Amino acid sequence: MSYNNVIQIVNQLQIAMAELESPPLDLPQIVVCGSQSSGKSAVLTKIIGKDFLPQGTGIVTRCPIVLQLSPINPQSNQKEFATFHHNSKVFYDFDEIKEEIKTETERLAPKLSVSQSPIYLSLHLKNIPELTLVDLPGLTNIPTNYQPQEIVDQIREIVFSYLRNENALIVVVTPANQDIANDLAIKAAQQFDSEGKRTLCVLTKLDLMDQETHAMELIEGKILSLKLGFIPVVNRSQKDLNQKISIQKSLENEKNFFETHNQYKQIAYKCGTKYLSEQLSELLINHIKAQIPVLQEQISTRISKTKLEYESLRGDSLTEKSNSKGEQIIRLLHKFCQENTETINGTSTKIETNKLYGGSLINYIFNDIFVRFMSEIDITEGISKHEIINTIRNCAGPRNNFLVPEKAFEILITREILKLETPCLKCIDQVAEELNKIIKSLDLPEFSQYHNLQNQVLQVSSQFIKFLVKKTKKFARNLVQIESAYINTGHPHFQYPTDLITQITAQKRPKDFFLTNETKPKVARKSTDLPPVPSVIRSVGELSESQKKDATLIYQLMKNYFEIVQTKISDSIPKSILHFLVYHFRDNLLPVLHSHIYQPENFDKLLEENQVEVEKRKKCYQKLESLKKAKKIIKQVTDVPGFYSENSFPKVKSKQKHIFSSSKIIKENDEKNQSFEIKDSNDSNLFSFSHVSNENQSRSLFDVNRSNRSKDNTPRRRRSGSFTLSRNRKRSDNLEKIDSLIKFGNW
Repeated sequence: MSYNNVIQIVNQLQIAMAELESPPLDLPQIVVCGSQSSGKSAVLTKIIGKDFLPQGTGIVTRCPIVLQLSPINPQSNQKEFATFHHNSKVFYDFDEIKEEIKTETERLAPKLSVSQSPIYLSLHLKNIPELTLVDLPGLTNIPTNYQPQEIVDQIREIVFSYLRNENALIVVVTPANQDIANDLAIKAAQQFDSEGKRTLCVLTKLDLMDQETHAMELIEGKILSLKLGFIPVVNRSQKDLNQKISIQKSLENEKNFFETHNQYKQIAYKCGTKYLSEQLSELLINHIKAQIPVLQEQISTRISKTKLEYESLRGDSLTEKSNSKGEQIIRLLHKFCQENTETINGTSTKIETNKLYGGSLINYIFNDIFVRFMSEIDITEGISKHEIINTIRNCAGPRNNFLVPEKAFEILITREILKLETPCLKCIDQVAEELNKIIKSLDLPEFSQYHNLQNQVLQVSSQFIKFLVKKTKKFARNLVQIESAYINTGHPHFQYPTDLITQITAQKRPKDFFLTNETKPKVARKSTDLPPVPSVIRSVGELSESQKKDATLIYQLMKNYFEIVQTKISDSIPKSILHFLVYHFRDNLLPVLHSHIYQPENFDKLLEENQVEVEKRKKCYQKLESLKKAKKIIKQVTDVPGFYSENSFPKVKSKQKHIFSSSKIIKENDEKNQSFEIKDSNDSNLFSFSHVSNENQSRSLFDVNRSNRSKDNTPRRRRSGSFTLSRNRKRSDNLEKIDSLIKFGNW
C-alpha cells in the first residue's frame, strides 16, 4: 500500500459504517458545499476529469454523493471503471454512471425530494488524485417548481449534518463575482467553523468578472480569513459546453487564463483545478494521519460498549428441552424479584441520583405526606359551636342539662375519628402506586427480551398488589373503627380541663324550687293555645355565656382526645402498610409468580422473543461487526510506509510540535545496516541516521538539518554526532533518546 493509500483506509471505513443506520464514528473527510449555481458540480467534474455528474438548473444533487477517487497506473492496460456500494455491477461507460446516479437519487429521494442517505461511488481512473469528496446538495433560499417549501430546510439540515462533524474539512465553492458576505455556503461554514480553521474556499467565475475588477484581495485573505485559504479556478462556460470543449482542453484554457492575467499571473502556480486537486489530496492525507490515533481509541471504546449492549440483548442461549426453558424462566423470575427487593430496600446498584425512588419514596409518602397531613388536622375547623350545643341538647332528651353529657362528647369525637379513614386509605393507594412503578421500571434487558413473559410477570405482580391493597385497607379501616368504637376517657394522656368544668358546674346549679317558700308573682293567663312546633329546630342566634362555655369545654375535650388518636393512627398506619403490603409483596412475590407462571405447557409461548428486541439485537450485532471490521481496517495504517501514529512515539512535554508529525520517513534495511531519513513536505532533508548493529548495541551516526532560516532570517546551523542505542533497552527508551536529539524547531 503506497503512502497516499491511507485515504483508501478511510474509504473502507466509510463503506463499513454505511451499513449502519446511524454510523458511530465521525470519519475524517472533505465535504464540498455551495449554493445552487455556484459551479460546485463543474469543479468536481474537472477534478475527476469525467462528465458523469448530473448538471442543470435548480436542485440537481438531491442527496450526498461520496466520491472515492482511486488512481490506476496510466501506463497499464487496465480499463477505467466505477462501482457503487448499492450495486455490484462494474460500470465502464460514464453515461451509464450518470444514469445510475439519477436512478439511485430517484429511489432515495423520489418526486424531487431530498434524502440524507448518501450514494457511495468508487471511481478508478487514470490521472486523478487519491482523494475522497462528499458532494452535498446545493443550498438555496427558494424551492424550484413542484417542490415543497420545507425542502429548503431539509437541504440545510443535510448540509449542516456534515459540516458539524469536527473531523470534516469544509470546501466551500462560491462565485468570485458575487458578494461573499451573502453567500449561503460561506455562512453555513462559519456557523460550524467560526475561526475558519478547517475551511477552504474555491472561487469560481473569475472569468466572468468585469474587466477592471479582480479577486486578489479575496484570494489573499484580506476580506475573509480562512486558515486553509482560497484557491481560484475557472470552469467550463455554457459556451464551452455547447461547443463540447473537453475537460483536458478546459484545463489548458484555465492554466492560460491565470498565467496571462495581469493580476493572477504572479500567483498562477497556486491557481487552477490541478493545484486544487493536489492541495485537497495533501490536506486529506495529513488530516487522516492526524485523526487515526483518535479513531483507534474511539473504535476500541465503542467496541467495548457495544459488546456489553449486545450481551445484554442476547440473553442466555436455550435448548429445546423444556427443563432448560423452565430454568430460564425461574432464573428470570428470581432476578426480577431480586431487583424488586433491592429497589425497595435501597440496596440496588442502580441507585437513582436525580429523584427519590423505590423504598425512599415510600418513606417520603409516610413521613412527608401522611404524617404531616395528620399532624396538621385541626378538629375545631370542621365543627361549629352551634353543632356542639345542638348535640348537647339532643343528648339531654326532655331534661335540662345539669352537666355536659359525656354522650355528646363521644358522638362528636367518634364522627371526627371516622374521618381519618380517608387519608389512611389514600396513603395505601399512594404506596401501591409506587410499588407498581417499581415493577414497571426495573431495568432488566434480558427480561425484556421475552415480551410475553414480561407482560405475564407484570400482570401477576399488579394483581398481587391489588390483593394486598384490599387486605391492607381492611386492616386500616379496622384500626380507625377500633378507635371510634370505644372512647377511652380514662386514657392516661387524656387531660380534663378541670378549671373550666368547675366554672360550668357552678353556673348550672338547680333552681331552689323545692327549697323556698317564696312564690313568684302571678301573671295573668294568656291564651291556652300553644304555638306550633317548627319542623326543624336548631340552635341559632347569639349563644348564652353558659352555652359558649359548654361548647368550649367540648372543643377542648375533643382536641385533647383527638391528639391521642392522631398519634396512634399516624404510627400504626405506616407500620400496617409496610407489614401487610410492602414487605408481604417483597417477600412473597417469587412464590406467587412461580405458582401462576411456571407451567410447562406455556414455556414456549412465554419465551417467544419480542420482535422489537430481536431487531434491536440484530442492529447491535451489525454495529459490533462493523466496528470490528473498522478496527481491522485501521490496523493497516501501521503498515503504510511513512505513516506516523502519535501513539507509537513518546509524547514530548514541550510547546514544540514533534518533528515526526509533519514528515515522512524513508527506510532502507538490510540484515545489519539500517538507515532512514526524515523529510518535510518539500522533500528537504530534516534528519538522517545510519547505524551498524552487533549483538548488544547499535552504533549510529546522525545528521540534523534545521530549516534554512529562522524567524529573524539568520541561517540555522546543522548538527551532527553519534549515539548508541542498546539492544537490551526498551524500544520506548531508545525512541526517547532519538527524540531528545531531534527535538528542535517547530515543524
